[in-house]
Amino acid sequence: MSLMLAFSSCAGNKKTENLPSGNFQYKGVWLTHHYLESDGRRLHYVSGGDSSKTCLLIIHGSPGSWDDYKKYLVDSALRANFYIISVDRPGFGGSEEGNPLPSLSAQSSLVSKILDSLKSYNLPLIVMGHSYGGPLAVRFTIDNTNQVMHSILLAAAIDPACEEEESFRKILIKKWAQKILPNAIKSSNAELMTLKSDLLVMDKEWDKIKTPLLMIHGTGDMLVPYQNTVYARNKIADTNALKIIALKKVNHFIPWTHYSLVKSELLKLATPTPNSH
Repeated sequence: MSLMLAFSSCAGNKKTENLPSGNFQYKGVWLTHHYLESDGRRLHYVSGGDSSKTCLLIIHGSPGSWDDYKKYLVDSALRANFYIISVDRPGFGGSEEGNPLPSLSAQSSLVSKILDSLKSYNLPLIVMGHSYGGPLAVRFTIDNTNQVMHSILLAAAIDPACEEEESFRKILIKKWAQKILPNAIKSSNAELMTLKSDLLVMDKEWDKIKTPLLMIHGTGDMLVPYQNTVYARNKIADTNALKIIALKKVNHFIPWTHYSLVKSELLKLATPTPNSH
C-alpha cells in the first residue's frame, strides 16, 4: 500500500496538557472528546449522536485522524440512528502522534478498551475501517467477535499478497529522515512496514469472524488493489456473510467521494426503533 505524502498531516507532537477536551461544537453540532489510558498508551476519540442507539466505530487509514470523519459525526440522519465514535488510531492525532504502535493486534487491543465505556449501554456495535483501518477493523472483529454485529471495509488492505516491499520505507527510518518527517508520516511508515507480516498472521484467523461483512472497493484503486475483495471472498465460505460493492473505475478515497453510498449502507444497518415499521 503506497504512502501518499501529499495527503499527510504536518502536525507535530502534541503535549497532553494542550490536547482538546470535553464537549465542543462543529457546524452547530455538539461532539465530545474522550481519552483513555492503558498499558502506558493514550487513546483519543470523539463521539456524537444518540447514545441509546447502535454504536458505529470508525477507524481511519494511514496516515489519518478522527476528524477525517467530521461529516459523518454531524450528519443528522446518522446521529439519529447511531452513537458514532471516530478514533485517533495509536500514533496519530491525540493518540500520541509520532509514537507508532506498528501492530494490528496491539492497536486492536488498545482500541478495544473503548468497549469498556459502552458496557453500561449494552450497545450493539458496527465497526467501519478505511484503507489501513480496514485490516484493523478485521482484527478488531476477530478480537471482539461477540460484540461486533457488522463490519464494513472501505478500500481495505487485507490481502498479504498485495503488500509488496517498498524499499523507500527503509530510508524513512534513518535518523536524518526521522528528524525532518512529519510525525504522522513516521507513524504511518512504521505500521505499513509491518502490515504484510500482520496480515499473514491474521490470514489464519478469518474463520473466527461470525458476523456479516460489507466491502466497498473501487476497481480503479491505485493504492489498495481491488484484488483485496477476491481475497475476502476466498476467506469467507458463507457467501451470504459477505457483500461486495464494486465501484467501477473508482479510486481509493471512498469515504469522501462516495459519502452518500456509505451513508445509505450504514442506515440499512441501523437498529429499528420500537415504533418503526
